[in-house]
Amino acid sequence: TGHTADDQAETVLQRILRGTGPYGLCGIFPVRGSRVRPLLCASRKEIRAYLSETGIKYRDDWSNNDTTFFRNRLRHKLIPYLRTDFSPNITDGILRLADLSREQESYLNKQTEEAYKACCIHADSYKILLDKLLFIGYHKVLQQRIVRQCLEILEGAGRDTDMSEVENILHHIGERGKAINVTEKIILEILETKRSSYHEKLLFG
Repeated sequence: TGHTADDQAETVLQRILRGTGPYGLCGIFPVRGSRVRPLLCASRKEIRAYLSETGIKYRDDWSNNDTTFFRNRLRHKLIPYLRTDFSPNITDGILRLADLSREQESYLNKQTEEAYKACCIHADSYKILLDKLLFIGYHKVLQQRIVRQCLEILEGAGRDTDMSEVENILHHIGERGKAINVTEKIILEILETKRSSYHEKLLFG
């Protein structure tokens, strides 16, 4: 797709203003599945200059100038203001933040996957069963990410997972025997079971 460095900066800044977590700071990924975004390293100004030099015609979407849209207000008002009054290199700074965030996200993804595999007793498209004892022994960051992963497994990786959902689940995990409606389709239950000794499990399904 044709996303540019400016699109990247706008995406990250938009997420910051809306209260994103660390994952949101990653911005637009250069490669995600079959989608490749080769122009993320170039600004709109650079791309337009190249098109003009080579005589290639392009078309602007008129709706990009409509400042009733939140993103367009970032583009035409906030970012120019920040560039003029605070930092002429504001876009480069945001791009560095996104690059560093993606590197850290890659590492945390590996840690999360290992922790998830260790505490996951059963998983299919209808339910996920976790070992509660192992789960609560993890750092809160891993707990948050495992919960997010469970929700995405059950409802699809494209779901818009809100941190308030994750925190609500973590808040109720200590309440033995209580069923919690996470979404219309997902319920969290704490089940009492026995292996070699008394044990509890977390059931998402």
